[in-house]
Amino acid sequence: MKHLAAYCLLALAGNAAPTTAQVEKLLKDVGVTPSKEEIDIMIKKLTVKKLHVLCHEGKQLHATAPL
Repeated sequence: MKHLAAYCLLALAGNAAPTTAQVEKLLKDVGVTPSKEEIDIMIKKLTVKKLHVLCHEGKQLHATAPL
């Protein structure tokens, strides 16, 4: 989750396609040890669609989840 949170913060700051190096730097700057392998996998999965589309689809799935 920490990798995704860093990616989303970079995206919210105006970076449409954050790189592995940028996510790693952000995490290191706040004192978190990043995992390059996990970040690479995450970025590959996130480049399939725009971030706002993925968030919207996730929100729809979350809304249909049983309580």
